[in-house]
Amino acid sequence: MKYLLFLLAVLLPSVSWCEDIWSGTKVFPTNWTGWEKLDDSCFSNAVAGKLLRFKYNDLKVGASATLYKSDWTTIPGIDGYVELQGNHVDIPVTQSLVQELKRDGCIVFGQGFTMTSVQIIGIDEVSRLKQSVPLVNDWLWTENAKPRISIDISNPTNAAATANAELIIQTDKLKPCTTLKKSVAVSALGNVSVSFDLNIEPGFYQCTALVNDELARTFTIGYAPERIVSPPDMQPDFHTFWQEAKSQLAATPMDITMSVIPSKSTPNRTVYLIEVRSVSDQTGEAFMRAYYAEPTGNGTYPALIHFLGHDTGNLEPYCMGGDDLPGYAEMYVSIRGQFINNRPPFTNPYGKNGDDYFIYGFGNKENYYYRGAFLDAVRAVDFLCTREKVQKDNIFAEGSSQGGTLAIVAAALSDGRVKAIAPSVFFMSDFPNYFQITAWPGTEFIKQKELLGMTDEEMYKMLSYFDMKNLATMIHCPVYMNFSLHDDMCPPYTNWVFYNNLASTEKKYLNNPTLGHQTPDNWWSEFLDFFADYMNTEGIEDPQMVGRTSAQSYYTLDGRRLPETPRRPGIYINNGKKVVVR
Repeated sequence: MKYLLFLLAVLLPSVSWCEDIWSGTKVFPTNWTGWEKLDDSCFSNAVAGKLLRFKYNDLKVGASATLYKSDWTTIPGIDGYVELQGNHVDIPVTQSLVQELKRDGCIVFGQGFTMTSVQIIGIDEVSRLKQSVPLVNDWLWTENAKPRISIDISNPTNAAATANAELIIQTDKLKPCTTLKKSVAVSALGNVSVSFDLNIEPGFYQCTALVNDELARTFTIGYAPERIVSPPDMQPDFHTFWQEAKSQLAATPMDITMSVIPSKSTPNRTVYLIEVRSVSDQTGEAFMRAYYAEPTGNGTYPALIHFLGHDTGNLEPYCMGGDDLPGYAEMYVSIRGQFINNRPPFTNPYGKNGDDYFIYGFGNKENYYYRGAFLDAVRAVDFLCTREKVQKDNIFAEGSSQGGTLAIVAAALSDGRVKAIAPSVFFMSDFPNYFQITAWPGTEFIKQKELLGMTDEEMYKMLSYFDMKNLATMIHCPVYMNFSLHDDMCPPYTNWVFYNNLASTEKKYLNNPTLGHQTPDNWWSEFLDFFADYMNTEGIEDPQMVGRTSAQSYYTLDGRRLPETPRRPGIYINNGKKVVVR
């Protein structure tokens, strides 16, 4: 919503400069069926230069809202939906907005909150204090540490003021936890810092810091995540299910086809488009396709598998160059129906919507899309094991989002052939909690459950075969996990449930305290160095060719690394920050 100011606060009694133009209890459900018409009479006293304040409470996961004209067309200057935080949002009242509101009012439309009032307030009455929350301890404390949050407050005016500081803490499921308050005097042109010591249970928390109703910061913290307990919930036939699936894969001829890509190949490596047959499903034959770069030199080489994230259908499948990582045999894997398998001349048989992968065959573990997709990840390892130049004891795997999930699957189901993995911001972990913490893609699973008439118990039983917290018990190789505290798509709680259920004792993690569902710029060098630590370097002519790199990298939002500075328009991640290329 253009020109939107996020001013989050707890409810306070009305003051003289605040006019209530609507009040009540209007529930906006999470299924996008809630709306409220505000008549033109509500805005009879509205004038340009004021603020239109919408107050709400009882926020749900994915809470968001926008304004429409009474005919459900967009209002000029208000474009898109706003993610709701705290308990109110302010919109500056412009002359054009006044005219629109007085002509025919507006419609409030959204999901996941309860609207309690709409007010007109004066901008001059908003507190002039400045406030911020400094990052401390990367907002992640271990069991033996004491979490403490500080709010820095400055007074740029020539008059002393009182600062009412608040820290509102909710669980990652947005359940109220506690609200801490302190009032301090701030001298003219002075500065103060207010600190709050937290007494919280192991887990992750959403925090909102305010001073005199003004937002200082919203952020996520974690405390003692190593003590989070969500035990495996696999069914009695879990291991039998996957053993039979792997036996079916082993009985399926690979029928490998390799086509050289001259434009990508160099004297260092030959780059191929490969096609490998995998287990068929209800759509018919299925293939794992990939771009594969193999060194041209003598001897054997370690191998690195990159599993790609969820395919939305609007990105060109990435293909490496021959000189990008010359010390490795390297693969960028496209599982069935995605990326290479979803671009001409190949077609995606699982539906045209990017969400169709989640729901294809849902309800039947034998026919579910991810049964075959997971076997495609194993097939990538099978392929590498056929290559004479690949060191079979030096196969590594990484990926972000769905790609991180597939890296986990490759380690769990490949009978120890993967040496180490580096999954980043991955999904499909701890489904029962996952669906309570975040909205998408959980909404797609739940929608399909309801269409099929399944109970929650039946849904979670089926999904337990594809849950990373259960596959974690089958992983014994070293693991380097990357997660982001502000990830609202693959939340840190679910990543840590996987981590805590790992059979492997050789594990570590990288925390990104300010990122969302993103991969930090340094992740490339981080996981390469991690793999180098566990690599058997016997027979490698130049160990410096495999890892130990600090080259700056750019990533797409789905976690794919680019070999150079991006030139195509889009949003990318560089050094942990979003970069917009126009």
